[in-house]
Amino acid sequence: MVERRRLSVVDGFWAFIVGGIAIASTLRVLDPVTRQQDCPNSTGNASAFDNPDWDGYLVLAVIVWFSAVFLELGLLATSGRRRAVDIALRATCVLTMTVLISCQCLGLLLVCH
Repeated sequence: MVERRRLSVVDGFWAFIVGGIAIASTLRVLDPVTRQQDCPNSTGNASAFDNPDWDGYLVLAVIVWFSAVFLELGLLATSGRRRAVDIALRATCVLTMTVLISCQCLGLLLVCH
């Protein structure tokens, strides 16, 4: 007999939590410029990071994070173990938070450009 796993409160939120922690940790380590007055070239197009390549890496990391969240929500919806209303509420919540946090992270790219 196949034993079914109990439903977890964080089902559908794992990619959001793990990816969010990874991006937040990366930003904490990289210590980007967050005020336009602190930019090395405030009138030109400088990077908020010491290495300008991180401007592209951050965008790529956010795209991968958003894709992982979307994929996890799709897998949750196809598992058939939760009600449609529960899945819709979780999807709305996690996608809204992901977009809001992504916009905040990507806002760093506009600080110095």
